[in-house]
Amino acid sequence: MKGLCRLRLVSTSWRDLLDATASFWVVISSTIPWPVNHTSIARSCGAPLIVHASRDSPLYRLQDCSQPLEGFLQLLGHTRDRWKIVWLDKYSPNIVPQYLASAAPLIETIHLGGTSPGRPIAIHLLGGETHNVRHLDLQSVPIDWNNLSFVGLRSLKLRGSVGERLEIMPNFILELLASNPGLEYLDLSEVKMRGSNRPSTPTVRLLHLQSIKLRLLETEIMGHLLRHIEAPNCQAILIQLALNHSRDASFILDECLTSWQPLFSALHKKNGTSNFYAKPGITRWRSLCNNGFSPGFEIMVTDTSFASSLRWAERVLDNLDPEGLEVVLDLVSNDVFRNPEVASTLRRVRCVTHIFAYAGGGNSRGIINLLREPGVQDSKNPIPPILPSLRQLTVRHADATAEEILQIVRRRFASSTQHPSKVSDLHIALEVPDFIWSVPRRAFDFATVTEIRSIKGVTLDFLYRLSSTLREGMLATVWDEELGEPAWGYSNDAMQYSLYELSSSDLAGFEPE
Repeated sequence: MKGLCRLRLVSTSWRDLLDATASFWVVISSTIPWPVNHTSIARSCGAPLIVHASRDSPLYRLQDCSQPLEGFLQLLGHTRDRWKIVWLDKYSPNIVPQYLASAAPLIETIHLGGTSPGRPIAIHLLGGETHNVRHLDLQSVPIDWNNLSFVGLRSLKLRGSVGERLEIMPNFILELLASNPGLEYLDLSEVKMRGSNRPSTPTVRLLHLQSIKLRLLETEIMGHLLRHIEAPNCQAILIQLALNHSRDASFILDECLTSWQPLFSALHKKNGTSNFYAKPGITRWRSLCNNGFSPGFEIMVTDTSFASSLRWAERVLDNLDPEGLEVVLDLVSNDVFRNPEVASTLRRVRCVTHIFAYAGGGNSRGIINLLREPGVQDSKNPIPPILPSLRQLTVRHADATAEEILQIVRRRFASSTQHPSKVSDLHIALEVPDFIWSVPRRAFDFATVTEIRSIKGVTLDFLYRLSSTLREGMLATVWDEELGEPAWGYSNDAMQYSLYELSSSDLAGFEPE
């Protein structure tokens, strides 16, 4: 509106043109003083209006009104038959229903923001005359869905609020979607089912759907929607789910997402890249284009068991085009190898590209032991290496020896001479932590490190996590007279780091003359 007012000052002809064009004056907002809105209503000449009310506008605190929203809508009430877009950032159950509970045939877009505390009574939206509504966005606003005639929706957003999910009747969503085959955008967040009996429902096919977001739904309703919705042309998919129990992971990952996997594969191929990330309790797979989210997808499931994540990666990702695929396993907590299924699956899975096992439990030692094993024999490759696509391995220095690393890379790249297309170049990072109780007492043998680095396709680095008490320029390694071999240039002395440095007495007699 400020820009419009400035344009009127350019010249008399510009002012007359703007004042005579009704479409420039159709936005009525609670952030604009009433005299300006009053002028806009007059100049809009009966054109359909866009009504916007912010959460708390001090401009409309009228003396006889309890809330600014009430004052704004009261002054605007006489134009209700011209409302086309209604965008209310805050829904008040004591005020809004009197304006939206009866028929208003011009209204095409309704956005009702978060409601006031408490459980308001459901509103019978537009008196049931909702066949002209094209865009519906409700946040924690209960409405009476009985006898509503939504038949031309293009976008639908139903959202609960943090800590309070929006309740819907069983099968209602699918029936609503089936009545709106032209739907292009679907967003359901924090929604739970009311009731438990669900009759069987046929699959709903939405050929025009371009974007779907299913976030933090109850596991049952999430699975119900994923199994009964088909959207073959969808270009943006977001699925976020917090499981009630880790056993639900197989229900979602192995059963409900099966029909969506061809679409994920197509989007992965279209973008040329995707990233799969798994650690105990979290599974995420996403593929985003360079210019934003669409085309792309993101699936994020929390409270998953690590074994179920690996099974899904083996079943789905091993069959994808490996070009552009990044599979990251983050073993930063718990001892995942206590579950024998983890090691068993890792022996078979081929798509893993990055493993980080630098803290906690026995994960670092477990992955070293696994990689020292010979590969699993199959019909195509007599003895392929374990994790043939692995490109990055980060483990704790204290959990490996130079000889074990050498054994791993020798076996791995000896196999690549027979099957060069099956093994990726490997970067190994050995973390040297700054925790006192984890400081390794001995350095790697220099000759063995040199031999490891001489193998084509291998890079070996030491990742130092140094204490702030260590200064740049200090010796990393020194000669240990007691051990008769190289050692790290710092040691644990009374729970403090100290360096093997030359003191002033050691330099006595060597001062320059």
